[in-house]
Amino acid sequence: MSGAKARLESVSAQLQPQQGDAASLNRNRHTLSPTFFLPRAAAIEPDAEAIYHVTANNKVVRKTYQQFSDRARGLAYYIKKCGYRRVGILAPNTPGFLESIFGIAAAGAVNVAINYRLKAEDIAYIFTHADVDSIIVDKEFVHLLDEFRKSSPHIPLIVDTDTDADEGELSGDLDAAILEGLKHDEQQGGPGWDGLEAQAADEESLIALAYTSGTTARPKGVEYIHRGCYLAALGNIIESGLNFQQGRCGYLWILPMFHAMDYPEIWRMLKEENITHFNAAPTVNTLLCAAKEAERLSRPVRVTVAASPPTAHLFEQMTSVNLHPVHVYGLTETYGPITKAYHMPLWDTIPLKEKYKRMARQGHGFLTSLPVRVIKTDVPEGTIIDVRKDGQEIGEIVFTGNICARGYYKDTAATDKLFAGGVLHSGDLAVWHPDGAIQILDRAKDIIISGGENISSVALEAMLATHPDILEAGVVAVSDTHWGERPKAYVTIQADKQVTGPDIIAWAKNSSGISRFMVPREVEIVPELPKTSTGFFSFLLFISILHLLLSFVVLGSPCILSISIAVDSLAISHLDLPVANDFTKSTFTGDPTSGHPPEQLLFFFFYHPVITISISITGVSSRSLSPTRDKEKPRAKPPTAPATPTKLAFLPALTNAVAASPSAATERKSARLCCPALLHFTIHHSLFTVH
Repeated sequence: MSGAKARLESVSAQLQPQQGDAASLNRNRHTLSPTFFLPRAAAIEPDAEAIYHVTANNKVVRKTYQQFSDRARGLAYYIKKCGYRRVGILAPNTPGFLESIFGIAAAGAVNVAINYRLKAEDIAYIFTHADVDSIIVDKEFVHLLDEFRKSSPHIPLIVDTDTDADEGELSGDLDAAILEGLKHDEQQGGPGWDGLEAQAADEESLIALAYTSGTTARPKGVEYIHRGCYLAALGNIIESGLNFQQGRCGYLWILPMFHAMDYPEIWRMLKEENITHFNAAPTVNTLLCAAKEAERLSRPVRVTVAASPPTAHLFEQMTSVNLHPVHVYGLTETYGPITKAYHMPLWDTIPLKEKYKRMARQGHGFLTSLPVRVIKTDVPEGTIIDVRKDGQEIGEIVFTGNICARGYYKDTAATDKLFAGGVLHSGDLAVWHPDGAIQILDRAKDIIISGGENISSVALEAMLATHPDILEAGVVAVSDTHWGERPKAYVTIQADKQVTGPDIIAWAKNSSGISRFMVPREVEIVPELPKTSTGFFSFLLFISILHLLLSFVVLGSPCILSISIAVDSLAISHLDLPVANDFTKSTFTGDPTSGHPPEQLLFFFFYHPVITISISITGVSSRSLSPTRDKEKPRAKPPTAPATPTKLAFLPALTNAVAASPSAATERKSARLCCPALLHFTIHHSLFTVH
């Protein structure tokens, strides 16, 4: 027994935690943090060009990795000296933005970078919610902090002037902070990066809060950790082919600037600045290919395409000018891209039309993630059952693995909902093909059901985009007395083209790619399709609501007695009006004496977007309440109307809408809108390339 006992004790000892010094325990692992990438690059090739940028004072600045690293290091020491722990960033594509990302992380602090095209109210909400204790802000956008400063005047601002000067009259607070930080490093004995957190002490700790936009009543703070950012960065390097380039890689970063794009300048840079990669939403790529400067490049450029689902027709156009798409898909909650449409050799042997269709799929999960799945939606919440891999059954895309964010900051309920059943729910609807590739068919809950037929707005948009004169197409559901709802299309067309809506409808009816029941009965040509601040179509909220209200208010001057809405989950939880406890069904009366006139609800539509809104309006009308585009003026106010009529001040066409007599007969009409809010855009012409 003694021999058996000895062997048992020996095995037991092997299972016990190992004792020893820290060096021996860490000899086969290290914590993961993307901060490590910058000092590593500077150590390997310090004189390599890292940044090309055109400054606010119209000077071309080129910075080496050593200069980039030194400035980030200086900022990190300044942040440590000041004791800042949560640093906001409000800036466009500038060197200062890049330096801030690395400097904040190296100081062991958390960055809260905000989209500078958001409204001042949203910026104030985000910075307050994130508990920032300092803000790095581009000089051009300081005014956007006025609202935030009203409630938080004590929060210091570090202003970046974005010039070619590091010192002197043209420099700013950020330059001064960096110089002060470098001096502080010297005073500490010059430890340099060794005195900073190039490797996080805890890879599970926060590195950033990234706020969502365009789909919820209030932006949610998505929690990014060092480990997730490191693995997401590796995944993007591999999947975009950044390490597969012969010679030096030049990356043109233009993704956010769809609304202020200088297409001639982009084409110049593609031809003259050794650009090998860039990323852009489908909208940008569409207009880039349509620009008069477009011509086939002498060498291929790899283009990461993301945001809204691209069309096969777009990929055909891009390839014709030697822009080779790398189609990726992801969410804020997945650190950005998490799937890729991997190009199969077989695709080069099939007809081009079919090849481009396959390229437009969202594909498979990244190398640094687990496989993506599509699950059934007609089951209880938290129940996870895969759909069939037949390319037909529609379900919701879900994720698991290393590059799923930790959750939502200060929102346990939303985090639990996000990860219901142990998977991260995307809210996007897709099919799962036999080869394992996923393909988005629609945005969550945005299938148009017309006469019992399911119509995918994304699929219809893709088909309309194949029309030779159409640049972009957006499809929304509109109410129909016979079919329940039907699709309506809004399109932008090529310059100098004279195509009309009826022309497009006639073309669609004869197109082999569009089923008869999918053909939109209305096609409206618009100058541009509204987008959210991150490049997604807004689904034309303004146009849709304007048409809806014209039906109820302008045409017959009805009394809006009540408006009932049903929205997703907590989408209206931040609306400052009395609502039901579960925030899923609420009624607002239009009687001016109630204190809650309809314009407050409409303000909610514009500034607190949700994915699906079901509206039921009760009102008085001497005409049919069916949707129409009749442009006659509102009728005069009835004698029995209240002295102070309800006005929709922010819609000029409706400012004369009146509240009518509550004794008149009422009619009801319902409509379904699937359209996030329009956002205010600020134009900033700044490009930089990262080599």
